[in-house]
Amino acid sequence: MTTKRGRYSQEFKLEAIKLVEDQGRKIPEVANSLGIGKTTLENWVYKYRKEQQGVMPLEGKALTPELRRIQELEKQVRFFRSFKTEWMPKGGYENITVAKQDICDYIWGYYRAVRPHSFNNSLTPLETERRYFNQNLLSGV
Repeated sequence: MTTKRGRYSQEFKLEAIKLVEDQGRKIPEVANSLGIGKTTLENWVYKYRKEQQGVMPLEGKALTPELRRIQELEKQVRFFRSFKTEWMPKGGYENITVAKQDICDYIWGYYRAVRPHSFNNSLTPLETERRYFNQNLLSGV
């Protein structure tokens, strides 16, 4: 028998971790009382402790707000770095109107529809959205 993986909010995860870290409760006890797997909670606590030491998770979103903010800023830096190296003219723009239009063209015409993303298994965001829609939303039709 297979079990369906649960999706838990960041708030839920942090509250569960606090029961272990701040209140000193045992992981099996907390996991049982919350109806989650012991290994799941062990993984959250391990990840949280690593984050408290300043170690950024290699995959997935960080648990702590500070490291989540760093992840978001890193994502923005990657976006603008790719814009600058792949799209922006070397000499810059003549005026702000041309720059705004070029940024919109980059986002909607290239970045979203043409440029593959390693995060999306080398698919474009548009193709990833299309596949998700077809698989998840049309499967019940």
